[in-house]
Amino acid sequence: VSHDSTDETGDSRAEEDANDRAILRERVLRAALRRVNEHGWTDAAIDAALRDLKLSPAMRSCVRADESMKGKSSDLAGELVGYYEEELDAAFQASVVDESDAFKGMNSKERMKWLIRKRVEMIAPKLETWPGALMTLASPNYAAATFRRRAALADFIAEAADVPRVDVLPESLD
Repeated sequence: VSHDSTDETGDSRAEEDANDRAILRERVLRAALRRVNEHGWTDAAIDAALRDLKLSPAMRSCVRADESMKGKSSDLAGELVGYYEEELDAAFQASVVDESDAFKGMNSKERMKWLIRKRVEMIAPKLETWPGALMTLASPNYAAATFRRRAALADFIAEAADVPRVDVLPESLD
């Protein structure tokens, strides 16, 4: 019985730690987004965010989402861009649901254009620095995750535009 209690406490503590880490990660990445116009999509934006939040530079590793790379705090710019894209995708999907009446009278091609334009326009606040973001997303460390996000976005747009879904994700990335 004591052993089960320890396991439950250990599991509970591990869940709390993971939750605390996720909250800290989000705080740092949100603060770093405010520094992108100044520092670009770089580790320097993350370092500036840590300073803004009065956190130790040692906290850089909390930004890494991939637990298998935990402890490796270099090359975190991809985490920042990925976080921004995930935030944009979530906001985009919510706005498409909210504004679905706007494209009811359109044919599939018109809906597709409207949806793509709407999603691209969401990048406007960071447009000046976006080429650097794209370069980061194409790096070997982040290319697979970027491809997965873009495939999911394409599926969402195709469904919202009422066009047939095309499965472009290779089985090795599923």
